[in-house]
Amino acid sequence: MTKIISNKEMLVTEVMLEKALQHFSKELQRTHPLCNWDMETSRYILELKCRTSHYSALIIEYHKYIALLNEATNSDRKAYYIVSTPIGVYSFNITSIPEPVWVTEKLPASTYWGNAEQTKVTGYYHTHQALRLTQVENRLNINNK
Repeated sequence: MTKIISNKEMLVTEVMLEKALQHFSKELQRTHPLCNWDMETSRYILELKCRTSHYSALIIEYHKYIALLNEATNSDRKAYYIVSTPIGVYSFNITSIPEPVWVTEKLPASTYWGNAEQTKVTGYYHTHQALRLTQVENRLNINNK
């Protein structure tokens, strides 16, 4: 696992994500805050996650997956799950890769808002299934564990 060690590195992952989004389209628009995905164009639906640690298997919640695939099918668009980590940005075209194996597990209700746990249905995509949009250069100060 690779851990980010400061808010500065967290900002770097957010900047990397912003840069990686240029890969999709200049017409990229943010969606309403209550929407099940974060950004869209006439051709793409994007769910974005910014992680403070790097794992080779990246989590996706079942309800997000279903919402993305349903909208992609109904609107004839491609659905992408894009995750930035301290070492790069990974793009999963979930309309063309196999569905994850789903498990039920107790996890924090939210990454940032407290420690309450709830039962969630989740799956994992491995980074080898993704298109790597960016990567962190060695000059960044990141701990490898």
